[in-house]
Amino acid sequence: MGIENSNIVNFQKEGVIIENKGIHLSHEEDGDLLNNGLKKNTIGVIECIALSVGGIGLSASTFFVFPNIAASAGTSVPFTIFIGALCCLTLANTISIFGKYISSSSSFFVYITKGLGNEMGFLSVWVLIIGYLTNLISGMLMFVGSLSDVITRHSDFNCPWILCLLIVVTIIPTLAYIGIDVVLKTSIIAMILETLVMLVLSLAIVIKGGDQGNYPLAFTPVGEYSGGISGIATGLVYCTFIFIGFEGAATLGQETRNPKKNIPIAVFGSIAFAAAWFTMSMYSLVVAVGPSNIFSINTSQFTVGVYAERYIGFWYSVIIDITSVVSGYSVISSWFNIVFRIIYSIGKTKEKGIISWFGRTNQKFKTPHNAIISLTGFIILISAIIIGSTKNIYTESSWEVYDYISFTVIRYVKVYQSKDFQLFRHMILPIFSAILFTVILGGNFYPPPYYPIPYFLIGLGILLLMGVCVMFFLYRFNKEYLKNMLCQMSLKFFLLLFYLEKKTKIQFANFIITQKKVFFSASKLKNYLEIINKKKINRSIGSQCVNYFIFYLFFFFCRKMGIENSNILNFQKEGVIIENKGINSSNKEENDLLYNGLKKNTIGVIECIALSVGGIGLSASTFFVFPNIAASAGTSVPFTIFIGALCCLTLANTISIFGKYISSSASFFVYITKGLGNEMGFLSVWILMIGYLANMMGSMFMFVNPLSDVITRYSDFHCPWILSLIIVVTIIPTLAYIGIDVVLKTSIITMILETLVMLVLSFTIVIKGGDEGNYPLALTPFGEYSGGFSGIATGLVYCTFIFIGFEGAATLGQETRNPKKNIPIAVFGSIAFASTWFILAMYSLVVAVGPSNIFSIDTSQFTVGVYAERYIGFWYSVIIDITSVVSGFCVISIGKTKEKGIISWFGRTNQKFNTPHNAIISLTGFIILMSSIIVGSTKNIYTESSWEVYDYISFTSTIPVILIFIITNIAVIRFVKVYHPKDFQLFRHMILPIFSAILFTVILGSNFYPSPNYPIPYFLIGLGILLLMGVCVMFYLYRFNKEYLKNMLYQMSL
Repeated sequence: MGIENSNIVNFQKEGVIIENKGIHLSHEEDGDLLNNGLKKNTIGVIECIALSVGGIGLSASTFFVFPNIAASAGTSVPFTIFIGALCCLTLANTISIFGKYISSSSSFFVYITKGLGNEMGFLSVWVLIIGYLTNLISGMLMFVGSLSDVITRHSDFNCPWILCLLIVVTIIPTLAYIGIDVVLKTSIIAMILETLVMLVLSLAIVIKGGDQGNYPLAFTPVGEYSGGISGIATGLVYCTFIFIGFEGAATLGQETRNPKKNIPIAVFGSIAFAAAWFTMSMYSLVVAVGPSNIFSINTSQFTVGVYAERYIGFWYSVIIDITSVVSGYSVISSWFNIVFRIIYSIGKTKEKGIISWFGRTNQKFKTPHNAIISLTGFIILISAIIIGSTKNIYTESSWEVYDYISFTVIRYVKVYQSKDFQLFRHMILPIFSAILFTVILGGNFYPPPYYPIPYFLIGLGILLLMGVCVMFFLYRFNKEYLKNMLCQMSLKFFLLLFYLEKKTKIQFANFIITQKKVFFSASKLKNYLEIINKKKINRSIGSQCVNYFIFYLFFFFCRKMGIENSNILNFQKEGVIIENKGINSSNKEENDLLYNGLKKNTIGVIECIALSVGGIGLSASTFFVFPNIAASAGTSVPFTIFIGALCCLTLANTISIFGKYISSSASFFVYITKGLGNEMGFLSVWILMIGYLANMMGSMFMFVNPLSDVITRYSDFHCPWILSLIIVVTIIPTLAYIGIDVVLKTSIITMILETLVMLVLSFTIVIKGGDEGNYPLALTPFGEYSGGFSGIATGLVYCTFIFIGFEGAATLGQETRNPKKNIPIAVFGSIAFASTWFILAMYSLVVAVGPSNIFSIDTSQFTVGVYAERYIGFWYSVIIDITSVVSGFCVISIGKTKEKGIISWFGRTNQKFNTPHNAIISLTGFIILMSSIIVGSTKNIYTESSWEVYDYISFTSTIPVILIFIITNIAVIRFVKVYHPKDFQLFRHMILPIFSAILFTVILGSNFYPSPNYPIPYFLIGLGILLLMGVCVMFYLYRFNKEYLKNMLYQMSL
């Protein structure tokens, strides 16, 4: 029924919710009576204003945004503030209109859903999360930057901003965890203090008249030093930025006393208070700077403390510095609370999976602890990305990032509340407000912003476009999901249970009690139903309600069991599956008979080998990884390949052991779950997804880079790699959508062609002897030009990278004929075939380059086509180039077909082709997103930079996969020993897996010693943070939600 790990049982129809604390009525239009786990009636109007004003950040916004507004608006900063306040007041009118009829912690997206429908509601969720998360990061940088500067200014310690980040990720989440009332009380104190401090400074400056006297023209758009209308319009962009947060009170709709009265008062009150505050303080700063100096302000060096020291004294400049820190704290604290409430609202969906996890609340404090933990992790991740991209931990770089980030209702009343409709307030004023904000929005783009802000705007545009695409997809294919998700997020539940007769309720309770596979106390449910019977309720619906309820009972039972949009009906009880095609028995140890929507018995052993060899990418790996191996191993490249093949063969033994007993498309994490338990199984999912996604991005560059280079080499067009990306996001997903058998058939053809092409080149080079003759020592770890054992160990990292993919056949367990026989054959066969191929091909390249030149290879400029032209002819170099492109195409196409989704939405299959279409669409979106990030970070769309990125990714992406290899080797020992003790063999089931684990541990260690070149350490740090997050989530689930963990892994293993 989908009610495991939940405190609430919802039956939807006509306004009732049954909870573990009693019965609450709900109305179709009102959600304020619903108990969703948050504290009720704990917040007054003053606290609401405090949250909004705290989100605005009075002192912090004045100190840090004033120079940006002044740079465009000139002396007309106070006038710009006034116009900005008017814009916000028009929006406050809209919020107050909605607040009269709706109170919800979801605020904006509930309003938009009610006014414009589910599709626009979903899009508003997407846009709002992007905007609020960006504002949160901007507020974080404002706080940690000001705190670091204050510490540095008043001590001898140059304080890195990442140290101040500790406050953001410890104190603020802790206060939020305890409760919103604690946060709001600290915001009230901060608001009073900063108001008094800035009031004293402003009055002192105005009374003394600054350096050039008071300047009343600052309150107008005219004057010699005014930026004029265009400058004021540009300044309104930053002016809107400092007012953002005034709407924060709208997220407290379910915790505020009398929200329909207090929320509008708080919204209007926060704007009025902030506008008066900003106008006063910024006028005083215009006077302090002097009108003639207004355009010479250095935006990155401006400090209010200088003027505090000049007009009052040094001691007051210290107070101003402290005030800026306190105000920054207030900003980040308020935004943190606003954002995690939005995330919490999104999590209140009845769909199972990660999204609903965000919607849970702590039983003691009644706070959304999961949303708080997730948001804290997001801050840590973004901070790590900022450090990696700026290569600086001090505030000089963080202030630059802050600048870049900070840059970047009518229908509802007319339709639903026609009696209250007022022409001016409900139509003219909202239209005027929309026009004002449209003008302000245009100020972001004209005049064009300075570099690198355009890249941030491009990234933002891509994220918004992705939201539009997802919205249209849901509108086209899954309207019901869209409707239900938004319904749950806005707390509008529909129930019929109140209108049922006593007999029907008790029968229903008895029905639930008879089900053995439930995750809640049936006796408690029966008590709830008996409580309902004692309520005096006017039943206005007739006897039809009983029949209607029976229909909905079955309907929602099916939906809760996850069978919507599927042609299978599964009721899981004691190992039996009831399908629409008959009855199948299943065993707890084996899941190969389960039907998961994929095509059955369509793949033979040849196709399995094709998947593994295609995932390896014979020609592509040879052409692009050979120079990396040669740079460390020297002439011993073939020997390094041989050792790498032995390592992989030891792992193949482990895979074949598991394959004898288990056949599943999930492969590794099912093996690890069976061998080491649910906790390690979940962690393996996390690690494997990181590794496979990183490897897929490396494979993508293995295709798009050579294709772009080939086009550039044989034409006059310098082809950007992002144009080649079009094939990745169109043709390859289409082939994957049609079916795995189509992809595998193309893999077989390309495997044959590239083998023949490289075979001809290799024999030609060996027969001609290269420039310096054949070199048999290349097959050993010795020789004058060998890299020695340390070089070979380093080369094994790249060697492991080129072999990654051999395990791909293990993911075809449910689509292969006789998988327990064919999968092990395919795994061993792919390694044997690939290792023979690599040894021959790479020996020939060692001979072609010449032993004495092996260490002088330019890894970014090496092309096999040069040697094809030298030893055969120009025409063959063209064939070699084409082969490299085709091989890269094969690698990336295989990579896309073997990725599996985690959330249930990803696990759905297309009814016609029986392929996981949602996973394919999501993976395509991931490629587009990552490509956009790479373009923005490298500031280059040509292959000169993308080849460097490929080197970094190919080095880093092996680590998660090697970790999985090590864990799998350990898991097989326990699995056979515990579940199949009669089959246990000391050598094969213990000694060989331990030896394999040790080998891969040595390879893993060579990633870190000797120290890799810059900037790979930053990639390793980011990888470490991602892995650590997985460990934390695993321990959390182990500690608080074991049943959820168990069920999730069980469903994924089907």
